[in-house]
Amino acid sequence: EEESSLGGWGLVAAFLAVLLALVGPLELRDMTNLTGRKDTGQLLRLMIFGLAFGCGLAWFVTMQSMSRDIFIPIFVTTFSCMAMATLGTVAAVMGYFLPLNEFAEAEQIANVWTGVCFPVFFIISSVSLSAQAHSFGIGGWASTYLSVCGLFAGAFCITVRMREE
Repeated sequence: EEESSLGGWGLVAAFLAVLLALVGPLELRDMTNLTGRKDTGQLLRLMIFGLAFGCGLAWFVTMQSMSRDIFIPIFVTTFSCMAMATLGTVAAVMGYFLPLNEFAEAEQIANVWTGVCFPVFFIISSVSLSAQAHSFGIGGWASTYLSVCGLFAGAFCITVRMREE
């Protein structure tokens, strides 16, 4: 029971990222200054938000699902889930905030995320098989990985659908 309670820290990180984005230090919109120059720090703020929010939710889901497993499957699956969650968060935020004429950038991130990173990190997660970890069901490395990827794929779809343009 104590191991699964560690997942709560992931929710704290995700909540902190959202709070910082709402208050202003991690402003996710493209900000132009008074001279009209483009904001150069937006990508850095977006990546910090993606790491904090995505990794926080991935940590929570992984710890809730796999906390009773041995170290190697948890470590490898958590690493893969965090990478996919970070990219998924970046794709979702870009899909929501980018203007329509720059939307191709969000499509590129989403295509790399689903076409390249998804299978690569799935193969990396399958290293858990060498530790005799089960694949599917509660605590399975594959079901945990697919849950995190599905969560962020759904978030991307929802944020693109909620666009105001």
